[in-house]
Amino acid sequence: MMSSSLTKWLTDRQSGRHRGQRCVPVHNPISLGLRYRYPLVGHTSCVNTIALSRGENRLLVSGSDDTTLLLWDTFRPIPQQRPLRQFRGHTGIVLCAVWGASNQHLLSCGTDETILRFDVNSSSNTFVNQFTDHSDVVQKVAFQPFSSEVFVSASADSTVKLFDCRAGTSAQGEIIGLCPFSCVAFVPTMDYTFLSCDQASGLLMWDLRRAFVPLRRGVPPSLLSAQRTRQLAVKAYHPKYRHRSGFVMSAEISGIEFSRDGSTFVCSVRKCPPLVFRTAEEMPWIEAHSATYDNKVTVKMASFLGDRDEFIGCGSDDWGVYVWALEDLQPRSEAWDGAPTSAKKAASSLALRKRRRQTEAASAEPAESAGSEIGRAS
Repeated sequence: MMSSSLTKWLTDRQSGRHRGQRCVPVHNPISLGLRYRYPLVGHTSCVNTIALSRGENRLLVSGSDDTTLLLWDTFRPIPQQRPLRQFRGHTGIVLCAVWGASNQHLLSCGTDETILRFDVNSSSNTFVNQFTDHSDVVQKVAFQPFSSEVFVSASADSTVKLFDCRAGTSAQGEIIGLCPFSCVAFVPTMDYTFLSCDQASGLLMWDLRRAFVPLRRGVPPSLLSAQRTRQLAVKAYHPKYRHRSGFVMSAEISGIEFSRDGSTFVCSVRKCPPLVFRTAEEMPWIEAHSATYDNKVTVKMASFLGDRDEFIGCGSDDWGVYVWALEDLQPRSEAWDGAPTSAKKAASSLALRKRRRQTEAASAEPAESAGSEIGRAS
């Protein structure tokens, strides 16, 4: 899924087909066949993350199950493409890799519970900093938009941690939750505003300057500490989607990506197509639809596409890449908000079971009284 969409984009880029040509929104471009398609060969296992360098997007980094990161030059001809560098240091699967503002440093994280920082300009293929404050899988990392020193990380240990490379490798603070954090992302035009998501607190906006509390090493998260931390959030979004049954369900978000101007962001959601939010609004703006799209097996990331971020794309379990044109998707209407929710469904189900028990109890009383009268007669 990832390699097909990536190689098509890269080949179109190098052949000049992306310049001035409007992309055609199709549901499954892979099923239509791709004329320009070449593999980027280098990894020996699944590729989990890719990231283009900032600015002209010349360099690309990819992270894999094989525990390595590979650096590619997208300006080179694809058929002869080989990785420029191979970075090592992880002992587990690499889940995320991101670039710093200057394109000199890379951050990566994964299942080995560590975060590594690499210097692309250095001749060494090993990390320059290692951060080990997390106690479980590190799902995502994100640099400040205009920095290569300050970053935040989201982990399955139910914390989001703040790091400043200038102050050493220890975390400078943390956000405490009760469930694993799945993602974290900065608003690209705001240096201190970022989003996080976990299944307990949902999708929250934070201000970097007042979101974090001091580290409590050796103290497990508690409900009280999580509630106190949540009160520091700037805004709470409501990621809900309409299930095929017609009921509105809470979304299980696995990834967040902002548009270039920071006015909108798209969420990749397990079991349903992506959701699009306006950053200033708490409810979803657009809900993508497709009868054949599926997202249950692996973690996938939705992204904005096009020169004006006019498309969104995401991989599917059918090995296809689905692309939606935002202008073709209708914004959520007021009627959507009036649809039955899962809470209403549960309440109606409980009421139905209660009435059923009352009916069964009422029908059983005459039978018992009749039996007692027969006994007295005999």
